Amino acid sequence: HRGGVRPQVQKRIEELAREHGYSPNRAGKALVTRDPVRIAVLLHSVGNPFFDEVKQGFGKAVAEYPDFPIQVTLEEVKGYSPNEQLDRIRQSMERGMDALLLTPISHPEIAAQLDRMAQEGLPVVALNNDIAACRLCYVGCDYFGSGRTAAQMMGYLCAGQGKDAAVTGSLSMLGHSQRIEGFRSQLAAEFPQMSLVEVAENNDDDGLSAQIVKTLMERHTLRGIYFGAAGAAAGSRTAHAMAKAPLSIVVSDPVPAVATLIENSVVQAAIGQQPFEQGYRAMRILIEKLLFRTEPSSERIFTKNEIIIKTNL
Repeated sequence: HRGGVRPQVQKRIEELAREHGYSPNRAGKALVTRDPVRIAVLLHSVGNPFFDEVKQGFGKAVAEYPDFPIQVTLEEVKGYSPNEQLDRIRQSMERGMDALLLTPISHPEIAAQLDRMAQEGLPVVALNNDIAACRLCYVGCDYFGSGRTAAQMMGYLCAGQGKDAAVTGSLSMLGHSQRIEGFRSQLAAEFPQMSLVEVAENNDDDGLSAQIVKTLMERHTLRGIYFGAAGAAAGSRTAHAMAKAPLSIVVSDPVPAVATLIENSVVQAAIGQQPFEQGYRAMRILIEKLLFRTEPSSERIFTKNEIIIKTNL
């Protein structure tokens, strides 16, 4: 696959490799790999501490291939603007990147752009949010399962009674909407005396989250609040301060600010999703694809949903 080999010769070599169970030798590959493999990474991570561990996972994956020239270009943005993401994707490709790792926004134009890249043979890995488009694979959370787990916890905490509200980042992100669907469906199936009275979007912003929670608390007599994305810390503090009756709070991702709130019994539980593992596995899949033509083990690779409470922080 290095070029300059006649198609019939390449075909015969591939047949022999399969017959004999051959896999490329990394040391030998390193001797003939001169040009760097270039991986573009696009994350919606500004103001979202969840991605700190994701980026550490990237670093571990790259460090496992010290003999190969690997260049990773990381771009981070705040919010969920389809136009901005589309521009960033196009700019990355214009710079001659060999592969793309991104948290895709669920938008038709972005899906179409990723489809075009796949047709051109450029591998794409969707990280932490999936999209209905051509991509090598998705690595991240089982969001529907995460929402169901959160609802189960909320039902136990609220003794199956009362009104709940949910705050998520953006319903334009498939994962965020799937979490809400999972939460709603589990409440309906197992806790029919509980109701999800309102869902609000905070754009993963702590300040906006606090404003939204203030409005929710003024509008409803809530028994529980579920934060299905980032921006949970300020919103949880606001809810706790305004509560005039017992209020249960379940969030996604025990980032440091949230962990402190769990320790102080402001937040009762968090549903984690192994961010380090997501970053590590996604980056390693792309590196293996570029260097050795190795395909991922599955089209969807889910990390574990973990229940975090005070006793197991």
